[in-house]
Amino acid sequence: MRNITLIMISFVALAACSDGEADAGSNASAMPPKPVQLRRRDFDWSKVPEARQYRQKIVAAANSALRSDPACVSLDPATLSREAGSGSGSKPVFQLQCRDRQGQPHSVAVNIADLDEKARLSTRSPLDQAEAMLLCRKAVKQATAHPYTVKFEWGDIFDDLGEAKAHFATTFSAENSFGVRDGFRAHCFFTGERLTRLTTSPAIS
Repeated sequence: MRNITLIMISFVALAACSDGEADAGSNASAMPPKPVQLRRRDFDWSKVPEARQYRQKIVAAANSALRSDPACVSLDPATLSREAGSGSGSKPVFQLQCRDRQGQPHSVAVNIADLDEKARLSTRSPLDQAEAMLLCRKAVKQATAHPYTVKFEWGDIFDDLGEAKAHFATTFSAENSFGVRDGFRAHCFFTGERLTRLTTSPAIS
């Protein structure tokens, strides 16, 4: 009787271990694969000779796509090619092919001109809040029909958007041609020290 009891306990223990291993295996398979960190040696640069001088930028763009593009969970370095008919000779555009979780292909463009512009902007000193306020208020007055009636209020908002880009929002009021004062909200967008966009809308009281 004692032997039968020990055999039954052993069988239950083995079954529990098997279930645990199965659960662990299913959990492991459910975990999304970590993106591979590509290196220059992963690419065959001899197939696309014109890409050789842009190796560092192409590899960085490929790894950025793997990290941030949800439609790019895997990327094949062998798919590197130059995109025909786009980009100048000194600023070519290259293509790579990613695949999503269902295995569907997804093209990723590597535009050398865009990468150079982002690198240039990242070296600029971004605008601070005081500079943004002065430039935005000047632009608001220039865009208003009666600038001498403009009065700015409290509640300014400044956002550093990265890559030398910034957003500044301010509330103001101004008189129309009938002498009636209306309230507005202005949004100014900057790249470096240049105002790239100004929008105004009626203020919500």
